[in-house]
Amino acid sequence: PQRLDDGRLSALDISLTAKNLSMRSSPQKDGLQFERIELQGVASVVENRFDILDLVLQTGNAGVRVRGSFEGGEEAIGVRLDGVLRDLPISVVQKLWPPIIAPNTRKWLNANVSKGVLPEGQFHINVPGEAIARAFEGIPIADNMVDLRFSLRDVETRYFAQLPPISGASGSGRLQGNRFELMLQNGT
Repeated sequence: PQRLDDGRLSALDISLTAKNLSMRSSPQKDGLQFERIELQGVASVVENRFDILDLVLQTGNAGVRVRGSFEGGEEAIGVRLDGVLRDLPISVVQKLWPPIIAPNTRKWLNANVSKGVLPEGQFHINVPGEAIARAFEGIPIADNMVDLRFSLRDVETRYFAQLPPISGASGSGRLQGNRFELMLQNGT
C-alpha cells in the first residue's frame, strides 16, 4: 500500500507473475496462450487510475511489452499505452485488436489474412474515455489517437476479391485510429 501523509490509503502497488496462462472470452472461443505474463503497476484509489509500469506478455520469442495507464472517465475508461511487439503471429494480432479501432480494417484482416508474423512493431495509444464511448456509438477514433507501425513476413492473404491469394509476402504497415496502410514488398 501507498499512503498519504495523514495515513489514508492512496494507491496499491501491484505485482503479478503468471506462467502458462490461457485467457478466453468464452469457453467456446479459442483464447490467447502465454508462457509468461509479468505486470508491475500502481492502482490509485485517489485518482481512479491504473498505471502500468511494465507489462510483458510472452510465448517463446513472441511477445508484447507495454507501459501506460487506464484512467476512469465519466462515460468510459481512457487508454494511454506505449509498447513494442516482437515476432507476433497474425492470429494473436487478430485476437488483441480492439473492435472499435479501424473496425472495417479489422474485419478485412480477419476475413482475408490467414497466416503471417509481425517481426517487430511499436505502438502509441492515447484515447480519452469520451472518444472510446463515441466509438461504441459508431464515431471513428481519430487517427492521431492510435499509431501502430510494424513489419510483416510470411504473410498469406486474399488481398482483393477474385484475385488469387498472395503467399510468402513481406512488407510493412501502419494502423491509425481509422486508417490502415499496407505495403507489401514481395510475395507470390
